[in-house]
Amino acid sequence: MKELKGIALIFLFAIVSQVASAIPNSTDSLRISIRNLPDDTLKVIELADLSKRFLKYQIDTSYSLAQDAVKLSKDLDHFYSVAYSYKQLGLVLKYKAEYDSAMVYYNKSMEMFNELGILRERSVILNRIANIQKRKCQFQEALESFLTALNISIEQKDTLMISALYNNLGILYSDMGNYDKALDYQLLNLSLKKAQNSYDNIPIVLMNIGNIYSNKNLYEEAIEYYKEALAYLETSDYKYDQFMLLHNMGTLYESMDKYQEALKYYNKALILEKEMNDTEMQILSIQGIGNVLIKTGNFKEGVRYLEKSHALANEIGDLRKIHLLSANLYKEYEKHGDYLNSFKYLKNNVAIEDSIFTVEGKKELIELEQKYEAEKRERQIAFLEKERQIQVLELEKREIENKQKSFQRNVLIIAVLIALMLTIYFGVKNKRRKKI
Repeated sequence: MKELKGIALIFLFAIVSQVASAIPNSTDSLRISIRNLPDDTLKVIELADLSKRFLKYQIDTSYSLAQDAVKLSKDLDHFYSVAYSYKQLGLVLKYKAEYDSAMVYYNKSMEMFNELGILRERSVILNRIANIQKRKCQFQEALESFLTALNISIEQKDTLMISALYNNLGILYSDMGNYDKALDYQLLNLSLKKAQNSYDNIPIVLMNIGNIYSNKNLYEEAIEYYKEALAYLETSDYKYDQFMLLHNMGTLYESMDKYQEALKYYNKALILEKEMNDTEMQILSIQGIGNVLIKTGNFKEGVRYLEKSHALANEIGDLRKIHLLSANLYKEYEKHGDYLNSFKYLKNNVAIEDSIFTVEGKKELIELEQKYEAEKRERQIAFLEKERQIQVLELEKREIENKQKSFQRNVLIIAVLIALMLTIYFGVKNKRRKKI
């Protein structure tokens, strides 16, 4: 009876997993199915994983499921389950732009996984922490976290994490204005994704490459990558990926002075961003709409959008966006002769810039990058030496095998000759007997 119950439970897990990935709208029935499972550690993992699957569809449901996972893991007093559910809750809080709370849960989770000695989880959490540090304009810390995670993943030969980190390092370097380095990482990422046949993730990589070309003012190349990404996403339910791409297409068309197209894509993106409660992207799309309205002669309405975007950035404490928006606002007010408001936002911009990216900070970034490149070269040298040793061993092995084959061949030839000689000998002997 217990065996039948176990089989039924496994069958139910399989059904829930399939349904969760295929039918995002059946949330209530899925949650009921999960909650009807026995209160054990498997249920904690199912709750956390379901929370992750709903992250790009329904953020509030994802948050509720992550909280359920944390509560159950604590009730069970199971160390690994608590660490696992903390990690997922941190991820949801990051998507909700509650960065300080997300960092608390990430650090708790990483500390617990360190105690358990699970290096891959350390790499995953460092990657997520770096993304928050980047949003807070802590570029030195973000780069260090990303590179530490990358080193762990390379040692673990974890190609999935290596791919994710290539992507995030590409985005970080793009944010820092180093587009050539950013492109190198994204192209590495694209080749890895294609080698893994990871088609669900390819659109994001294509979009990031398009972003880099757009930043380099190579618009035709950018459009090619965006259109390729759009072809992947047209039949997808990933609303998060969709609004990211729609927003970026709005940005591209704005850069090309095609303002009606830009407004169309920004507004499409904003509808999905509001549906998904993604404040971070709402900030950028509202800013884009504001800038396009100003460029088409509607300064009053445009600056209202920029003010709204700036207020949202302050609300979630995203220093990078506050920095960009304050620069945007002070320049627009200056152009229109409103020097009081221009000076207000200029002060805001300078204060943030001084605090987030000092000259000393830039030096630390260069030193950190040089350190990583040196370590990378050492790893490459070690790898090449190992390859050389393997080749030597393979040559020695082949030589031994060739000698063995040569010996076996000679023995076989001798055996055949002996058999032939014996055959002739006994043949002759038999003929002599017959004559006698």
